[in-house]
Amino acid sequence: MSNDDRVNSFADIGDLQFEPKIKPKQKPSKDVVDKVSEQTGFVSRQAKPEKKRRRYRTGRNVQINIKVTQLAHDLLYALADEDENNPEVLGDTFEQALVALKEKRAKQKKSTK
Repeated sequence: MSNDDRVNSFADIGDLQFEPKIKPKQKPSKDVVDKVSEQTGFVSRQAKPEKKRRRYRTGRNVQINIKVTQLAHDLLYALADEDENNPEVLGDTFEQALVALKEKRAKQKKSTK
């Protein structure tokens, strides 16, 4: 099949006149939006505060991915952030929690014997 045998799909279009798209209406000013939202009782959502970035060089190189409840997640971060001026590394907090759990279970085993 040569190029001469191909059908020109635009041959029968003729003299079509294309109309430009209608420009969208101008957006209302922020003052107008604020006034209307105040009149209708619309309450704006507040942005969540950004979490502090936690980038530390600790020598830890093993990652653990676990699914926890929101309560456990919040508790881990709350424990790490108890001292707002000097938050702990999450790995340190997690390790301390494991040590405490191990000690608690060792005491329970001794008391049951």
